[in-house]
Amino acid sequence: MTHPSDYDLVRYARLTPDGRAGVPELTAHLAACPHCADELAIIEEWLAAPVAAPVPLPPFARLLLQTLRSVPRHVALAPLAIATTPATPMALAADGNAAVGPGWTHRATLYSEHPELVLRVMHDPHGHRDILHLSGADTAHARHVYIHLDNPDRDFLTDERGIAEVSGGLEGDPVGIHWQVRLPDATFTLSPLDWWNRSAEGAGQVLESPDGNRVEAILRDAGDGVTLQIRPLEIGGQTEFAHVRIVVSQMGGHWRVGESSSRHEPVSTQVVGDEPIEIRLFVI
Repeated sequence: MTHPSDYDLVRYARLTPDGRAGVPELTAHLAACPHCADELAIIEEWLAAPVAAPVPLPPFARLLLQTLRSVPRHVALAPLAIATTPATPMALAADGNAAVGPGWTHRATLYSEHPELVLRVMHDPHGHRDILHLSGADTAHARHVYIHLDNPDRDFLTDERGIAEVSGGLEGDPVGIHWQVRLPDATFTLSPLDWWNRSAEGAGQVLESPDGNRVEAILRDAGDGVTLQIRPLEIGGQTEFAHVRIVVSQMGGHWRVGESSSRHEPVSTQVVGDEPIEIRLFVI
């Protein structure tokens, strides 16, 4: 298996011996990987220390604190048993004001408790497609996030309403598919007007989030609009990445997806100069 994340190690450190026996793959990895075993030992010592004691924090303490306080980046969804007549559309309170199209039928409803998310799978027979509608108590957990299917291995990016489309529809029973929501590893927001007031055109600035994630951003006047260039610098304590997806969105449904294969490769996209910009990064 790949190296476990800090979140996985924290969760493992909190397990009882019986609980650890229930994750044999991770236990075997820790027995064979000195690096991960050392990190686990540091985490166990850190968690066991009295809160009031002046404990020397490990190098990744800032990331660890953020991990303990935040929701997991990969959220598994479980089926919710709802009896419904196949030909009858249904609405849930979690859907808010979202409209269910005429003739759409309900295929499955899935949910998670932490964070609170509801995923409805609906079929549109007229468009020969399935509609995935993700909603939650915090809209930031539903908009511009990836809905991942383990079998088959596919990703669908939701729009600002939490909706994604599956052209041609899903094969088989959606309840039999392993569903997961992939939340961003880092999120930034900036105001272009403020940016222009304090920056020379084309000058790059480093944006840093409270949990230590960093990107370099450059705004340029492209004549017919504004170009935003994003270069990942540090995400989750890492400075080298195999693959990063960058979603840049603005109000009114304007959003673009770019991909970077390393911290040295920037992603460029057109933006509207007078609207706030949200930047969401996913390490794949």
